[in-house]
Amino acid sequence: MGWGIYILRLQFTFREELEAQFKWFTVAGVLIFLVTELFILRLWMGTSSGYYAFTTLALMLTTAALYGHLFVSIASQMAVDIIHPPDEHEPDVPDFSPAEALEQVGDYDGALKEYLVIGRIFPKDPDPVLRLAETYMHIDEKEKAAKYFERGLDLIAEPIRAQRVTNRLFGIYTRELEQPDKAKAILENFLQRYTGSEECAAIERRLKQLEEPKEESEVFQSTTGMLESMEPPSVDL
Repeated sequence: MGWGIYILRLQFTFREELEAQFKWFTVAGVLIFLVTELFILRLWMGTSSGYYAFTTLALMLTTAALYGHLFVSIASQMAVDIIHPPDEHEPDVPDFSPAEALEQVGDYDGALKEYLVIGRIFPKDPDPVLRLAETYMHIDEKEKAAKYFERGLDLIAEPIRAQRVTNRLFGIYTRELEQPDKAKAILENFLQRYTGSEECAAIERRLKQLEEPKEESEVFQSTTGMLESMEPPSVDL
């Protein structure tokens, strides 16, 4: 049951799906469990056909609630594979027009689903993931947007493009989410991945600017403490 709740949350809260092999393992495990459970119930209840029928119905409903979406997903994928075999040549460039059309009419939920599908078709292309992040920004879900910006950033090979996404993430973490530690980690990750590139100089300056206010604040607090210790005692003492 715990696994079923986890994959439900994964799909309907985070809009992510299990990989195909995990879907098949899960479905196989559920079917084995059902057959075993029904066999044990039959032995235990004997001739109580009414109780057995109601227990079987309850078990089926619980299984459908937790794992029904996996059966639907596998069935739909099999239908797609029959109509459009996976060994056929796939287009080299993702088609974002359906998702863009949904965004234009304000159907961001539909657009998110479209981008997720495109991302599964083109798993090494950062564009679907970055567009997914932008859509989350439109609906003011900045935490999820940042997560997908980071995933897209991991797929980018060109330093100049990675710099733009890094700057975007930096702005989200500093101004929108107020998480300077994550902003610093993003900058440091860029410097590690693209060491020696021309863009590192700009990232280093940004990292220095991020650290400067903290240092100035510490100096100010230290100076203030010294001045307070030099003040004469209050006349009330």
